[in-house]
Amino acid sequence: MGWRGVPCPWRADPRHLTGLLHGAYAFTGVAGFWRDRLAGKDTAEEPCEEAAEEAGYHFALRRLQSRLVVRTLLTSGRLTAEGRALVSGLARTLDGWLREPVPAAALARARTAAALHRTEWRLRNVAPDAGPVPEFPRFRSDRVPWPDTRTRTFATRPTAPRTADEYLAAGRPAAALARYDEALADDPAEPHALAGWIVARAALEPGRASRRLLARPERLRLP
Repeated sequence: MGWRGVPCPWRADPRHLTGLLHGAYAFTGVAGFWRDRLAGKDTAEEPCEEAAEEAGYHFALRRLQSRLVVRTLLTSGRLTAEGRALVSGLARTLDGWLREPVPAAALARARTAAALHRTEWRLRNVAPDAGPVPEFPRFRSDRVPWPDTRTRTFATRPTAPRTADEYLAAGRPAAALARYDEALADDPAEPHALAGWIVARAALEPGRASRRLLARPERLRLP
């Protein structure tokens, strides 16, 4: 399939399509694990509310991320016949899972966490480009490894938020935005805070402009 750098929702760095295929298969399994936990299939008792919400978060996050990767693979034009059959099967499974109910707060945090990872990934890895959207992004020469701490932060609903991320995880984007503004005062291009600012503003001001910025957040760095 050849090496092409493409976004990966589970990693901080670009991945080739073969690695993306392996990840889609593995993380569909991870989503299935959390689906079983949510349904209480690994215990004789129904999960408590807190455990159900955490399982629902991980299930919602991994099914969404896996489906996005599956879409990338299916539209790449680089799958063999056997590969297309495998990925199409994953798509059918994930499409069914995406229709299954998840606790509302957990679903909201999962969607936010996925948006944050994608936004920060692009800010850190993709070179700003004002032209048409390329098939594969052009990468920054100064990109470095970075820790994705938000997947863990958003797994549970904060009861006493203090940081900007915690306010966003608690469903309070206005309070989060104010704290991201404070963090960006000294360094307006700091990727972690900037990603949070973009996602929080999109939550407060949904619309076409926010969708464009979420799609290509690296353009915010252009003069």
